[in-house]
Amino acid sequence: MRAEGELLGYSTASVGGMLTGQKVLDLPIPARDALSLVLTQAGLVGDNFSGNRTAALNITLDGVNVQDQRNHQGLSTPVFTSVDRVEEFRVITSPADAELGRGSGQVQMITRSGTNEFHGSLFQFHRNTVLNANTWFNNQRGTDPRTGDPVSPRNNLIRNQFGARIGGPIVKNKTFFHFLYDAQRIRQKSAVTSTVYTETARRGLYRFFPGVRNGNAESLSPTVDLLGNPVRPGTATGDLQTVSL
Repeated sequence: MRAEGELLGYSTASVGGMLTGQKVLDLPIPARDALSLVLTQAGLVGDNFSGNRTAALNITLDGVNVQDQRNHQGLSTPVFTSVDRVEEFRVITSPADAELGRGSGQVQMITRSGTNEFHGSLFQFHRNTVLNANTWFNNQRGTDPRTGDPVSPRNNLIRNQFGARIGGPIVKNKTFFHFLYDAQRIRQKSAVTSTVYTETARRGLYRFFPGVRNGNAESLSPTVDLLGNPVRPGTATGDLQTVSL
């Protein structure tokens, strides 16, 4: 005997889909976040269910709403639900039955529970710099003609996600348990492009201008032109005055 979802629901007018525990585990899911399963359903574009607003969405875990109660927008939830924790994942795009509330879009997750037999699993996912490709921008900078090495090597990234789950009986036919441990370890370096002040600017003389617009930041209302001459603001009512310090 095995549990499977209905291919055609004959007892409700709701449109959606359901995934059971084994199907959830068989899918490649980034970060092993169960909410990523929403993207496998038809009728969704981003956080919009069948064209409805992102606020018209209800996310429940074992019947309890787990959305961000401050913003309450889209698929935002402070609760991380691992795919190893999910026994059943159901998405309703439209229309929701009378038993459900808070909009037409529904995401329902049911967690695993123990049984009269012990069941468990181990998992690990690993990413390493030596297995990754370089970024397009780093490749664009070319290689060092002396050594042949990339001018901008691959950003360091070592990511491990691992864990285990086990469930079984405490008192047979009466009390059960289920335990899940999910951990993530990341070591990463990222390239950051920032604005670097000139020597004059570091002394607090911001009127200095090198004559070219080569900075990452640009004022919405330039105070000098490309030659370093003061620019009269459009709101000025008189002539500009120069003060030498």
